[in-house]
Amino acid sequence: MAPSGVQLLAAYSQLKDLNVYDTGHGHCRGVFFAENGANSNGVQVVSGATSSTQTMKNYINQLVQASQAGKTVTIHINNNKKMKDGTYKLSEKNYDHGYRQVYTLIVKNGKVSNLKYDQINKDGKSKTKDANYEKQMKKIAKVGPKEYIPKLRSEFMKSKGNTEKVQVVSGATDSSNQFIAYVDQLINAAQKGDTKPITVNNIVYKQ
Repeated sequence: MAPSGVQLLAAYSQLKDLNVYDTGHGHCRGVFFAENGANSNGVQVVSGATSSTQTMKNYINQLVQASQAGKTVTIHINNNKKMKDGTYKLSEKNYDHGYRQVYTLIVKNGKVSNLKYDQINKDGKSKTKDANYEKQMKKIAKVGPKEYIPKLRSEFMKSKGNTEKVQVVSGATDSSNQFIAYVDQLINAAQKGDTKPITVNNIVYKQ
C-alpha cells in the first residue's frame, strides 16, 4: 500500500502531474490538475469531501513552494498533532496588484492565541486603507478588503483555529482560499514547532 501523501511532478518549470495517496481510505487515487498550472485555487471542492480537498490544496501549495526553491526533500507534516507555543510568521515575497499578504500566528498553551493578517503595499500600508481599491473592487465583487480581511481573521479566531469553519467570503473567493491555505501552513509549522519565518515566492498571474 502506498504511503499517505502527495507527489508533484514538475518539468520545464511547469506543473505536469500530481498524485494523491490516501491510505486512510485504503486506496490510491491519482489526481491530474495540470490544466490549472500551479494555482491550487483552480481545484474545486469535492462535495462531501471538503476537509480532504482543503488539506490537499494546503499540501499542494507547500509542494509548489518547494518546487520553486528547487527542494526535493520530503516534507513531513505532523498533522493533527498539538501545536507548540511560539510565534509563527508567513509572508508573500511578490506584490500582486501592489500588495502582498503577511501573517503572524501566536500559539499559547497549545492553542491559537492571536492571528495578525493583512495585505500591505511597499510602504507597509494596509489594503484596507486603500479607498480607491475598495471602491473599484466593490463595483465588481460587492465586497472589498475593508470587509473581507477582518472578516476572515474574525472567523478564524471564532473557530479557535479550525479553518474548516472559515467560510469563503462571497466576492473574495481567491483571497479566502489563499487565507485558509496559508493559515493551514502556519498551523502545520506550529505542529512541528518550527518558528522559522516562511517566505512564499508567490506566483503573480498576468491579468
